[in-house]
Amino acid sequence: RVREGGHCYYHIAVISHRPSPTAIAIRGFEWIPGIPLLLGEPLEGMADSNHSFSYEIQAPSTLKDVVLTLEVCSGEVSLQASPDSQDTTSGASVGHSLNTRSGFERFTVPLRLNRRIEVRASNRAGIATYMLLAQDPAEEKWLDAADGRRTLRVEQDNGALTVSWEMARLFGRGQPSLGSGSEQYPEAQYEVFYGAIDG
Repeated sequence: RVREGGHCYYHIAVISHRPSPTAIAIRGFEWIPGIPLLLGEPLEGMADSNHSFSYEIQAPSTLKDVVLTLEVCSGEVSLQASPDSQDTTSGASVGHSLNTRSGFERFTVPLRLNRRIEVRASNRAGIATYMLLAQDPAEEKWLDAADGRRTLRVEQDNGALTVSWEMARLFGRGQPSLGSGSEQYPEAQYEVFYGAIDG
C-alpha cells in the first residue's frame, strides 16, 4: 500500500493461465459511510460482524416509494434502514430492519423512511457477500415465471434426463400485463448444470 496525500494506492498482481485474453474486473471494498446507491445500478458488497456498509439512496425527493432487492450470495446479513436525517447506528431509526440468509426481491418501501441503508454480517455468519439494488417503481423491470412458480422439475428414466420449467417472461415498465417472451422470441437464456450428489 502506498499513501499519497489523501489517497491510498494498492499494488495488485493478476496471473492468468487462460489461453485467450480474458476481461477481469477488480473492485476494492472500502468501509466508508454513506456510499451513493443510484437507482437501477446494483452494488456488490462484502461485510463482517465488525464492519458494516452504509448506503444513501440517490433519488429525487419527489419519489414516494423505492423498490429494494437484496441478494445474499454467501453468509447471513442484517439490514437496517432509516431516514436520511438519522444515523442507522443510533437505534432511533424507524425504517425496516431484518436478518436474512436468502435476501428479498422487489420489496417496496417509503423512500422518506428508508433512504439510508446499513448492511452488516450477522455475528455467526463470519464474512457475508451480497448485491443491493434500489429501483424507481415506475421504471422497474423483472424476469419471472409466467405463473409465478419457479420450480425446476428433473426426471431421469433409463439414462435419459428431462428438465422442465416455466418460461421466464419480462414484466414491468412498458410490458404487457401477462409479460413479454415466447418460444420464438425469448427474453432469457437458461443454463442447467447437472451432476450426482455424493451421499
